[in-house]
Amino acid sequence: TLTGGAASIREHNKEYIEKLQDMAQSNSDKSFLNNLDFILKLEGGYNNVKGDVPTNLGVTQRIYNIYRKEKGLPIQSVKNINLEEAVPIYYRYFWKPSKADELQHPLDLVYFDMYVNSNPHDAKMVLSRSNNDVYTFIENRRKFYSQIAKNKPEKKQFEKGWNNRLNILKKYVDDFYSNSQ
Repeated sequence: TLTGGAASIREHNKEYIEKLQDMAQSNSDKSFLNNLDFILKLEGGYNNVKGDVPTNLGVTQRIYNIYRKEKGLPIQSVKNINLEEAVPIYYRYFWKPSKADELQHPLDLVYFDMYVNSNPHDAKMVLSRSNNDVYTFIENRRKFYSQIAKNKPEKKQFEKGWNNRLNILKKYVDDFYSNSQ
């Protein structure tokens, strides 16, 4: 059981991800865990905002229900998900189907994040229009979110958060490239 708010959740996540990284065999699994660690910092804990679906650790209630049914477990609120359930959910329903491991880093992170944060179809569409360039992908993603807010006024409340997320990802990409030179 986690207590102490977001800081202790992040610390628990970090310790758990580090433990898994020690066990990871393939480069794909190591990339998955590194990218997931970053995404979990963006996702945070339980959210149930009007106009959106309930999520916890970035996992929606719908995906959580599918996972629990497949495991023969009773359905429960996503509010009760733990990291030990979230990691295999991310791996099975997002990382492997996204094929993000076939992309160069940091594009794999930015694409995987959209695959989680939006939906697979939209993430693939934005990627296809980005010529596998991470900066083009970020800008196309920004345009995509702006179009959602324009077309669906009830989603306008999320636009600032989406842009903040993209700004964090862009800073990561900038830092990645400046540190690799």
